[in-house]
Amino acid sequence: MKKTFTNIFVNDIWEHNTKHLITDVNKFKKQINFINECIDITKPELIIDCGCGQCEFIQHTNVIKHNYLGIDIVPQQIIRNQQTYPNLNFTCDNFLDYVSKLNIGEIPQNTLFLVKEVIQHWENYDIYTLLLHLRRLKVKALFIFKRRGQFRCRKGVEDNQNRTLDNKYHEYPVNYELYPMNIFSNFIQSHTRTNHSFKQLLLYNFQ
Repeated sequence: MKKTFTNIFVNDIWEHNTKHLITDVNKFKKQINFINECIDITKPELIIDCGCGQCEFIQHTNVIKHNYLGIDIVPQQIIRNQQTYPNLNFTCDNFLDYVSKLNIGEIPQNTLFLVKEVIQHWENYDIYTLLLHLRRLKVKALFIFKRRGQFRCRKGVEDNQNRTLDNKYHEYPVNYELYPMNIFSNFIQSHTRTNHSFKQLLLYNFQ
């Protein structure tokens, strides 16, 4: 995974540095509003951003007004973020490894994990493992992902029980009503959809 995303960053495979760097605030208004509403509800002492990438999107939310830790697997991305956002905190790590090493008490209990689209590059087992760790830590988590094919999103895999990803350069749909996320549906505190139901946004409360 690290090799794949480092190549994406170094060679600008997704054209983040050319075509997709600027967020269309009007297009993502509902998504931005939902993020801000979740922050108002949870009042987090710390926001941990899973796979933070270039952090361009969060500039338009209230995320940056809080104690923030961005985690990304690409060292070059972390270096750039530290230069671009000197007031925010970043660390380079595999997010799943990072969460697995955390123990209760090492982070504030009302920490909010922001998991935006990164699980679309994960297999079912990894998604399931992440949710287990979040439940173990008794935190809250805001998930944002695509539930059906759009842009780089592969079609047809959202109903695949095994969901083995043979090409991590692509995004794969995730659906909270299907395995493995449906196992944790009782922990959903708030939920909405945007972009004609392409995007699902869910606030989980594991406390």
